[in-house]
Amino acid sequence: MTQKNIPPAQLWVGSKDNLVSETEVFLQKRFCTNNGCLTCSTCRKIRQKNHHAIIWLTPEKQYSLADLDVIFNALAFKLEKNELFFIVLEKADLLSAACSNRLLKPLEEPLEGYHFLLLTEKIDPILPTIKSRCTTKIFASHGTPAIGHPLYKIFTHNFDNISPQSFLQLLDKSTPHERESLELADAIMHYWTKQQKNQLIAGQNTTKSESIINCLKKILDYPPMPGSSKIFWRNLFSNLTTL
Repeated sequence: MTQKNIPPAQLWVGSKDNLVSETEVFLQKRFCTNNGCLTCSTCRKIRQKNHHAIIWLTPEKQYSLADLDVIFNALAFKLEKNELFFIVLEKADLLSAACSNRLLKPLEEPLEGYHFLLLTEKIDPILPTIKSRCTTKIFASHGTPAIGHPLYKIFTHNFDNISPQSFLQLLDKSTPHERESLELADAIMHYWTKQQKNQLIAGQNTTKSESIINCLKKILDYPPMPGSSKIFWRNLFSNLTTL
């Protein structure tokens, strides 16, 4: 994704832990010279929230106007061509009306290179004026429904130990519809991305998790169309068992 393709203001909605993880990965891919390797000093600084080109705010209570001063101090400086700077606001639902109004102009007309990421678990409290200036993305919660689904259990634990016949029998009994399939596949991707991250930090071999992630990315490029969920899951099973 080039700088031109990054929306100047994004509103991400999902569970807190998932949003933080997704944001870290997103930023690591923007700044790491090895596409988000997770282990270099840049990736570590992003994970520790002390990268020089990122402001990351995590309020304990409702935002105050003073909390936003650090943002406007940064915006006072013009960036070099192709330079990136990200401003992350966790718990964006805690922005007061005054804070939201103060952010309207930089959200609508940000200086070149500056980008906002607003993270929230609850979209309803976000003022319409903020929503209208942001590109909104909803992340699957990766909660109990996904984790309890039999397909989730297979594709995170034992897909290489189940026979094709057994898999097809299970698929016939539990095929989710198209939207559920995407949410479930996203939860499976989240699981393996987290596995790879933990393995890298621990200095363990990541060959398997990396191969699975690449396979999932290719499959997710062609999401299930109406009536094609079974084909989607059969293709995923076939691709993963031939790794």
